[in-house]
Amino acid sequence: MRIYNKKTFGFGIFALALGLLNIVAGVMTGFDAGGVILIVLLFLIGAGSLARGLSQKMSREDKLEERDERNQLIDMKSKSLAFRLTQGISFVLGLLFLVSGAVAKDDAIVALGLGFLFTVTISMFGEMGAFLHYEKKL
Repeated sequence: MRIYNKKTFGFGIFALALGLLNIVAGVMTGFDAGGVILIVLLFLIGAGSLARGLSQKMSREDKLEERDERNQLIDMKSKSLAFRLTQGISFVLGLLFLVSGAVAKDDAIVALGLGFLFTVTISMFGEMGAFLHYEKKL
């Protein structure tokens, strides 16, 4: 057997390993309906990914799909939107925690707000660095 798509094959192994770990956890703590559904889904996803990674035809289709310009544009736009939403939500949460901590005079809540705002600052510097990098590269 030859592995044609290592990334898909690796994901399949990872999903199967998670399924096995969930079985072990279920044996130790007891199974519930959600756990059984998760185990079945992990095994199905893992088996499908393994099959796609080992099949030459399906691997070729996956690589063509991955290289399609429209799919790359959709991927970039969705990641950009998710990044902006995360920045905005972190900023709003930071401000809410700062205000509520100041009103309640609780330093822990203020520290939580500062943590959220610190992550926003880091993401903005990262965004500027990426912009400057690609401005020079392109």
